[in-house]
Amino acid sequence: MIHLFLAQVVSATPTPTATIPATAVAAVASCGILTKIAVSLLLGAAGQGARAIVGLKKTSDEAKAKNTSFATQFDAGQLLVSLLIGAIAGLFAALAMWTKMGNLESRETLLALVAAGYAGADFIEGFMRNEAKP
Repeated sequence: MIHLFLAQVVSATPTPTATIPATAVAAVASCGILTKIAVSLLLGAAGQGARAIVGLKKTSDEAKAKNTSFATQFDAGQLLVSLLIGAIAGLFAALAMWTKMGNLESRETLLALVAAGYAGADFIEGFMRNEAKP
């Protein structure tokens, strides 16, 4: 939204012959880059959040089986790290398909970033577990 607003402000020149300053064009371009990065991070985290719901259900079931509360079984730090890993996976996916991302209006692109957060987090966590074992 912000980059669309900035693009309208930059293109609204007082006369038809006026040129757009190079600094304004650079500001719009950098805003577009930041928007792509932010969207990829958020959608990657959202994909991982969908995956985390299954983990939260599993934790709830374990708490019931052990006759303890959910709070004793739940690890908020692990959930936060998991969401961060999903965000990073979304960013990696965005970097891999940077030129195909366009202006983020394609449903396929947005779903690809969510899927990257979902599946990429599995890959990264699996890699971390394998590296941690001696």
